[in-house]
Amino acid sequence: MAGAACDSGPRTAALRAECDRSFARIVAEALCLNLPVLIQRRILGGWKYINRYTGTFFDDEHDVVAAAAELLASAVAPCEWFRGNFGPESSSRRLTALLRPLDASLGHEAGWRITAAGPQGHRAA
Repeated sequence: MAGAACDSGPRTAALRAECDRSFARIVAEALCLNLPVLIQRRILGGWKYINRYTGTFFDDEHDVVAAAAELLASAVAPCEWFRGNFGPESSSRRLTALLRPLDASLGHEAGWRITAAGPQGHRAA
């Protein structure tokens, strides 16, 4: 439809699985797509991604509607929060800190950078 708004996609991701190994990956993907998440409180992973910037929890069918309404009314920035805490820059810093004890040539100014092509090392000559 010509001239249609581009916001016709989903506005939130509602996830309920309690025991799914891929749950944390699914939550991370939703946040990267800038979808706030509504998650059952009893999940066994992915909870570290949920805060006031990314989504909210619900307990059961009795409070899911209220939690969804609260989430849709709140000002969230899931993609921005995820990139700031788990994106390429943060991952690069963590990788450099992990590798520094193994390679003395990795000074504080040198390091690794995570890109779409994968990790790229910067080594002192």
